[in-house]
Amino acid sequence: MSSLEEFAKANPTKSGYRSWMETLPADILEQIDESGDISSSQIVAWLKSLGFDEVTHSKVDHWRRLRGRRPTKP
Repeated sequence: MSSLEEFAKANPTKSGYRSWMETLPADILEQIDESGDISSSQIVAWLKSLGFDEVTHSKVDHWRRLRGRRPTKP
């Protein structure tokens, strides 16, 4: 059995990896970042209305946590 360090060296991650949310246009991300108390459900519905059908609650909540915002209940 290899150590975590040995495994990581033998299996490097893809360089340039971005989350799905990072593929959205900057103005969309800015609005999400400034969304305040707007629920994740509303953000998901809005993104789907704009044609971003791959969006999920999990993707939005993860983004908001990374940005220092607590996800809001649906």
